[in-house]
Amino acid sequence: MSASSFEQETLYLFLSCASGVEPLLEQEIRAIVPKCHTEALRGGVSVKSNAEGVMKLNLESRLAQRVLIELIDGPYRHEDDIYTLARKIDWTQWITPAHTIRVDIVAQRSPLQSLNFTTLRVKDAICDVMREATGERPSVDTRFPDLPVIMHVGPTDATIYIDSSGEP
Repeated sequence: MSASSFEQETLYLFLSCASGVEPLLEQEIRAIVPKCHTEALRGGVSVKSNAEGVMKLNLESRLAQRVLIELIDGPYRHEDDIYTLARKIDWTQWITPAHTIRVDIVAQRSPLQSLNFTTLRVKDAICDVMREATGERPSVDTRFPDLPVIMHVGPTDATIYIDSSGEP
């Protein structure tokens, strides 16, 4: 994917915020990126924008806690389904083997037995994709990763995001 096509590509975002602030965040987003589509949800606002919108929202939003870029979502029943979901992402568009990653999971009513094991399965999927594509794998850095990956797992569906916000 070329840089110019990425800049124009529609990205699905989730901007998290404190509970009760969602309507205010939605107004703020519309002021920062007027041509985007927004929807206030529990815990944040869903946004359709592009790479320029991501940068503007990270720079100008005072209410958003994080600006997350959605990479994929889908149903799951167990950890192997989440591994398969994470393998569908072309991680070479986001990192090289020289970069570091960290995977965090947020769960709401998830039937998974171990969130730590699920985190490892996502990390394994990222490393397997990178190893197959480049012959090398990225390292894990739990403190200051180059690519923070966030997975949200609900009762039946999982969503994988890239955290574009960086350190607070």
